[in-house]
Amino acid sequence: MAPLPFKRILCVEPHPDDMLVISAGTAARLCREGGEVFVLTLTTGGAAAASREEDEKMRLIRQQESEAADAVLGIRKGNRRMLPFPTRALSAHAQAAYEEILRSIRAVRPDVVISNPSDRRHLDHNFLGSIIEPAVQQAAEPIRVKELGEPVVTRLWLGESCHRPLSDVNVYVDISSVLDLKLKALHTQASQDGILGSDIDESVTAVAAFRGHQAGVTYAEAFREVFVYPRPL
Repeated sequence: MAPLPFKRILCVEPHPDDMLVISAGTAARLCREGGEVFVLTLTTGGAAAASREEDEKMRLIRQQESEAADAVLGIRKGNRRMLPFPTRALSAHAQAAYEEILRSIRAVRPDVVISNPSDRRHLDHNFLGSIIEPAVQQAAEPIRVKELGEPVVTRLWLGESCHRPLSDVNVYVDISSVLDLKLKALHTQASQDGILGSDIDESVTAVAAFRGHQAGVTYAEAFREVFVYPRPL
């Protein structure tokens, strides 16, 4: 298996478990090969609850679960930023969230940004999917340099979940050697068992096997590269 053709990625996710479903295999493989993985989580993962105290407890739990998942995948401590925006209300903080994404892209200077496409079933996913492409493009332009950092040109890959596969993928990453780490990382998200489902292992493995068949390997993650301008040659 040839090494991955990139050394540095930034995963931008709405909630603490989204990148695990979309790109945990890619992250684990890159870490194993000596690359760097960074994660920007736009919300702390709190959800509507009976009280503010319960909401705060959930935020702490999800932070601890994220740290456990990072340890499984090999993501270094300090490589995850978890922003304080409220779950299901990202669009109410659109400008601030957009600038944080732009700032992170310029600070990390990744070869690839990985995120999710728009999804009208969830407000936060839909919001991030609508702004990630312009954020990657504007990160390369000489604007707001003093506040947001020096411009950087990077690629943008949009990933899929096992419950909502993409129909138009054009990038595959062989995760045959690290699928077990992806599943183990998902198992750290105990607070999300009811959302991920009791069949998450079977669902993730089935999609990875299907994408692997398309790519000519055992297991793969699939992405749609969005060609923004300017972009690397």
